[in-house]
Amino acid sequence: MKLDTSQAPIGLRVLVVDDEPAVREATAACLLERGWGATAVTDGKTALEAHARECFDLILMDVQMPGMDGFETTRRIRELEAKTGGHVPIIGHTAHGHKTGVEKFSVAGMDDWIAKPVAAQDLYSVIERWHSTGLRPPLQDSAQKILSDMMDRKRKKRELVVTLISSMSEGHKEACKSFSEGDCEQVEFWSHRMAGALAVFGFDRARDIARQIEALAAGSRLDGVGELLGGLNEELEAIKISLAENNS
Repeated sequence: MKLDTSQAPIGLRVLVVDDEPAVREATAACLLERGWGATAVTDGKTALEAHARECFDLILMDVQMPGMDGFETTRRIRELEAKTGGHVPIIGHTAHGHKTGVEKFSVAGMDDWIAKPVAAQDLYSVIERWHSTGLRPPLQDSAQKILSDMMDRKRKKRELVVTLISSMSEGHKEACKSFSEGDCEQVEFWSHRMAGALAVFGFDRARDIARQIEALAAGSRLDGVGELLGGLNEELEAIKISLAENNS
């Protein structure tokens, strides 16, 4: 299948800000496949440093991050622009856009937002809404190159899933630790992070369990969370086994 870039803006440089490694890498891979430049960073502080160092055409900003969240990072970028001039479009990227409220994105200085999980074409559409000028000519790929690209995408997807499993193992460990300490806020944080990443990769059963944990913790309730964490661990182990079988 040939990638259609006939309507893609030329040479866009996008800064991807997301604390979840698998989501960050998957998003960057989508942008690179479209023919755009992607710089991926892990948190708000690093995003500010990258913004000060380089000129980006657009920033894709995760909202819920530890330390400096996406709203605060956006506010600081807008404060800097008020002094230096310019305005880079910032697109909020969140698993709970409907709960966060559209007005909160606007107040922080974000130009638009998109909910996780996001299909590649939806991601392209929201970016092109802010950069619709400068059209790339259609690519004429040989059959050999198309096949090679397909194989590369399959390999990249496997690598991303491996990254996801590693990240989910860490998240599950931290959620269990927070649960044992009775820390609802941290249980909510880690389960939210896991739910968002699992949704991106289509692991719906594991995602649903993580969301149940998040909802309980958000309501300062931990009864039943231990059992749910056990169920989530079983789902993660099943994903690992499936991945190993597919790669054997």
